[in-house]
Amino acid sequence: MSFIEAIKSGFCNYFTFSGRASRSEYWYWILFGVLIAVIESLIGAPTIVSNITTLVLLIPGLAVSWRRLHDIDKSGAWFFISFTGIGIILLLVWASTVGTSGSNRFGSDPLGSDDPEPSSDPDPEPDPEPDPEPDPEPDPEPDPDPEPDPEPDPEPDPEPEPEPEPEPEPEPEPEPE
Repeated sequence: MSFIEAIKSGFCNYFTFSGRASRSEYWYWILFGVLIAVIESLIGAPTIVSNITTLVLLIPGLAVSWRRLHDIDKSGAWFFISFTGIGIILLLVWASTVGTSGSNRFGSDPLGSDDPEPSSDPDPEPDPEPDPEPDPEPDPEPDPDPEPDPEPDPEPDPEPEPEPEPEPEPEPEPEPE
């Protein structure tokens, strides 16, 4: 989107808080607001003119910010995090983030493409198609007359402990006569 198109879009969507705004639309709108402020200060515009200009640009600025959040698939209500002070940093990061390609829950891609963002490489090499996962090797066909697996030799039992010999019975003493 060009600078002029972004300004036209900002004013045409003055009260439109639905839909999506591209990064270029958002940043050109910010640049437009800064240029207006610089021109006002250079020509020494009276305070009333500056106040009116601010009010005229406030609503479309809020709307384009809201729509920019929609482009990265965030609710526009995240804008209110800017009131915490530190939230401004988060909003700047999000405003600089590439929007979601294709449609999202807030509408179609403002750049009109459903394709991912093109690469900056003028002649990119096509990605080789990944080979499908190789099928595991098929089991060989079973033998029609398979030989039975020889049974493993049973381990020899450990020798049993020999039974202790019974103690000999003492011989009876002869009886006295």
